Amino acid sequence: MSTRLDDFGGDSWRTHFDVLLRALADEARLHLLGRLVVRTELLRTLRNRLLLAERWRLQPELLDAPVDAPVFIVGSPRSGTSILHELMAT
Repeated sequence: MSTRLDDFGGDSWRTHFDVLLRALADEARLHLLGRLVVRTELLRTLRNRLLLAERWRLQPELLDAPVDAPVFIVGSPRSGTSILHELMAT
């Protein structure tokens, strides 16, 4: 799905992203399915970055809002963490 956006909100993240891409290409030894899954996740991450940059542009005050007590949802795969995250986001 295209966002029709092209502003990633600066370049500070690109160096780290390039390191990840090089590691995936040179070290990960992914098979076809692994490459497809990684590609999908990387595209999803880039799309989210575009959407966040747009939101920060439209509402710059969001960057100044304090984060008093962040909540981290962690758990084993297939244990319900995604649905818990969605529930808490509502």
